[in-house]
Amino acid sequence: MLRASKKATSQESPDHRQRLSAWAPKTQRAAARWLKAGRKVWSLQGAGLMTAAAALISIIQILVAVQGKLVILPFEVRSDQNTPSDLGASFSASLSIALNEYRSLFPSSAPNSARQTVTSKNYPDLVQSFMSDLPFVEIPRSSPLNKGATVLEAIKIGPISIPVSQVVFENLAFFHDDTLRGTLEIWGNELVARISLGNDDATTTISVPKDQGYRALIDRITVELLQKKKWISPIPMKLSALTLFSEGLHNYLNFDLYAEDRFISAAREKYQAALQADPDADLARLHLAATQYISTDPAIIAKAVENFSLLVGDRHFNRAARIGYVASSLRYIERAGGCTGLYRFLAPTLQEVRSWEQDGKPPAGIEELLLWSATFQLTADFLLPGKPCAQWIKSTLREDSVTKLFEKAQQGYEQAKAKIAEPKRYPDSVVARYQFYVLLSTKYLLDDMVDYSLLLKTPNLELANAALERGKEIEKQKDAMPEAQQRFFATSIAGSVADSYLRIAKIYESNASAAGPLVSAAIDQLRLAAGSTEPLTAQWALFRLADLELGRSNARTSMEWLTRAYSGLPSFSSAFDESYFPFGILVEKPSQRCEAITLLKKGSAAGSVASKLLLIDALRRMGDLPNALATADTLRTSVDWSTKWMGGAIQQKLSLVEAKLKPHNTVPVDMEALWKQSDSLGPENEFLKFDVYELAEIIGDEALLTKLKARISFPPLHQSGVVQSNC
Repeated sequence: MLRASKKATSQESPDHRQRLSAWAPKTQRAAARWLKAGRKVWSLQGAGLMTAAAALISIIQILVAVQGKLVILPFEVRSDQNTPSDLGASFSASLSIALNEYRSLFPSSAPNSARQTVTSKNYPDLVQSFMSDLPFVEIPRSSPLNKGATVLEAIKIGPISIPVSQVVFENLAFFHDDTLRGTLEIWGNELVARISLGNDDATTTISVPKDQGYRALIDRITVELLQKKKWISPIPMKLSALTLFSEGLHNYLNFDLYAEDRFISAAREKYQAALQADPDADLARLHLAATQYISTDPAIIAKAVENFSLLVGDRHFNRAARIGYVASSLRYIERAGGCTGLYRFLAPTLQEVRSWEQDGKPPAGIEELLLWSATFQLTADFLLPGKPCAQWIKSTLREDSVTKLFEKAQQGYEQAKAKIAEPKRYPDSVVARYQFYVLLSTKYLLDDMVDYSLLLKTPNLELANAALERGKEIEKQKDAMPEAQQRFFATSIAGSVADSYLRIAKIYESNASAAGPLVSAAIDQLRLAAGSTEPLTAQWALFRLADLELGRSNARTSMEWLTRAYSGLPSFSSAFDESYFPFGILVEKPSQRCEAITLLKKGSAAGSVASKLLLIDALRRMGDLPNALATADTLRTSVDWSTKWMGGAIQQKLSLVEAKLKPHNTVPVDMEALWKQSDSLGPENEFLKFDVYELAEIIGDEALLTKLKARISFPPLHQSGVVQSNC
């Protein structure tokens, strides 16, 4: 095989030999020409030509690189002090960065510009998402900031910098109008910059005290250029406020990206400072109102309402202000709870959304349509039977048909959903946000409609199941989102799904075997909600878990959840007598009763039934009977009108807590009935036996006490009866 191969390669055709003979002379001539050209290149004349070509290429590259940009040349430094050799170049680079930061904050006004504000569009809420799309400040097409500011880097060879690009550009600067030159003077305790732009002979002088630093001088130069050269339009405020406003906007966008409260707090502070520097800076007021709206504190939300209302007359911000006013009013009413917010804001809010209607039809704008629906939905919710504000709404606002209000809200959401889905109306990211908002809103509307059916004693199981399925659908969509968006969207949706399970459990309340699995499913959802990164959501879930376990007669587990809910308050555990913990009972120490009451009031305000039951007993032991009775009446109303499963143990516990108040109300207590009730309780209900035990001590029924002590050995009760507090 090897021999055959050698033989085959040694055989060459005549045609092949002819082609080789023809190529040989050509190859020799080409080599001679290349040799001659190489000698010319390495001659003096050739070197000159190559240098000229390289210089021309460098010039073209520099001019292309700076086309349309603001070129900042190194500042000339004059000083009577020792300064770094590269101070002028570093100062120019820092100024370039500062100007480019404004470029990243504000979008271009050029048609179809791909450059928009740097924001991840994670906002779950209507006003937040709406505001994120409206910076209200643009960079005009003629501004060099559309392409940014730049400096020409020097070539570094070891420790030596050779400013080749700068030298070339300075000799050709007449081709480029947007060239910034300047001197940096450091005399005594003052920093002075003198700047000029392009071929303009006029020099602008800017100075700051030296102790404020170079950054303050750069900020002053930046805003001076933005105003004098009109590089952003319109100039929304005084120079002293513009830097503060931009810092606020930068923090606002960081909050959008990272979901950290420190950024929104910093944004709020900067916007407030900008308003103090310029009270007429309406743009700063608008953005301040948007950050205040995000808060969960009713006092801060009320400030958002005020700031939005002050902008309703502004021709630039009228629509945004009206949308913000309605949204923040609704948010205040929901967050404040009770009737106070309703009395304060519902009437003007209804008046505003009705002004959006067109010939009696819902408004055309999607944002207005969604808020119009939300307003009628909230009004209907407060008209439900058992709500304390219902009579005021009927008499003052002349609204009395819950069904009609529900129909209006449903109609508005359906129209909004159809408009959002229209082709090319919104970018895909906006469509996704608004569709998710509608999905959440319709879930809550279904919840309200189920509540109405339960309160009328005509439970609608079909609606209840529809609300549960809607909640599950929302959970699936949320789980498919990127982690950054999950931190924003529907942080409490697990709690809402839990409530849907509890509404269905309420319908099956008389059937323990059917209700039990539903309650367990609700507890599973609340465990998820307890892991929320939003502190209020997590705490609410922990309180709900404590209530449900108490309703299932799991007093020890309930106490554990309650302790976790108060974990941010280290004085909680120490305020109670540890000897009762094994029984799942929290009894405050007499010496720390004031601290316990203060803590329990916080839990009660958050909706914790377990905390309210403990609070009533603590107030009674302190001798504050009026507040104890008032709290008991409020709790009784909420339990009797509840549309969610609460459990028989809570009903029994409340009856016993009320019984301990009755002797002071001169209402006779049937102790024999209480003994029979106590005697029938299983070992898991020792916490209820304790209430009977305490009641027997209050009344002085020794016979009942003897029977109880024979069944269970409670620690000595040192605070039975009325004990006056020393606080």
